Amino acid sequence: MDDDMHIVVEGTAAPVEGGPSLDRVAEAYRSKYDWPVTVVEGGLKAPYAAPGAGPAPYEPYRITPTVVYGLDIAEPMVHRHTRWRFA
Repeated sequence: MDDDMHIVVEGTAAPVEGGPSLDRVAEAYRSKYDWPVTVVEGGLKAPYAAPGAGPAPYEPYRITPTVVYGLDIAEPMVHRHTRWRFA
């Protein structure tokens, strides 16, 4: 991902519930952010989180995009943008 682009995703959000899907989310957090998260009933649990996250369990959501906007914020192309639509 380019540091000079903002991404806005529009779509439908739904909780990631149990089973293999929640396991994949937990593994993604562990590998990408080195966050020692585990799967528990109702979501994810870790020894620490962002102050605004509240108490565990943390409930991840999946977004099914309908439109994604890419907004370039770098000079000299600050006024360029891209839109992707999903069926």
